[in-house]
Amino acid sequence: TISLDRVLVTNCSNHGALLQGGLEGDTWDDEQQSKPGSSISNSQFVSNGGDGVYFRDGAGCLLLKNVKTEKNAISGIHVGTGVVGGTAQVKVDNVASAGDRKGGVLIEATKG
Repeated sequence: TISLDRVLVTNCSNHGALLQGGLEGDTWDDEQQSKPGSSISNSQFVSNGGDGVYFRDGAGCLLLKNVKTEKNAISGIHVGTGVVGGTAQVKVDNVASAGDRKGGVLIEATKG
């Protein structure tokens, strides 16, 4: 499980944050719906050379809450194709994007 809270990432030459693979066993708690495998909260990703945040294939379930992206060279938040359980495993709450070159939130086709 990966959790980033209160992080500011700016002016990186590539992605602001890259999380990939290794979390395929993570699932949501069916009753609580409140225990994500990975989360980023209360954070900003500004003026990075790739995506602000990139969850690469196999990243498990995700929670993004209170995240701001701005002026990133690709997307603000990019969720790759291998998210286990499908897009229902991605929860986005209070995310703001401004001026990201290829859009704010990109969620690709997923398996599951």
